[in-house]
Amino acid sequence: MNTFETMIIKSGPIGKWEPNYESMSGCISWDCEDSTARYNIYATPDWENDKGITPIEISDVYGEYHQFNQLQLEGTSAEKLSTYREAIKFTIGEIESGRFQQQQISKLENKDS
Repeated sequence: MNTFETMIIKSGPIGKWEPNYESMSGCISWDCEDSTARYNIYATPDWENDKGITPIEISDVYGEYHQFNQLQLEGTSAEKLSTYREAIKFTIGEIESGRFQQQQISKLENKDS
């Protein structure tokens, strides 16, 4: 785990969502202890690149991953952390509001027609 990833983990939860470092894969996940949560968020800075790009993916109860967003982290470590946490907060809001689930349903309906 690099210094920036350590900063993310130490920055603490956003609402009920906790950041975790998964040592086997080397990724950062955000998990909600609420038993009704059906999603996990994966957002690891510089995942498979070294250009400051952070893909944000959401996994569902079926183990499928959905690309949600992509961040370009720039600036000081504090600025990067602020940008990162705002993006995670937005992603959590989309999940908790049901908008993410609705988008997935719409994609399936459009795919079938």
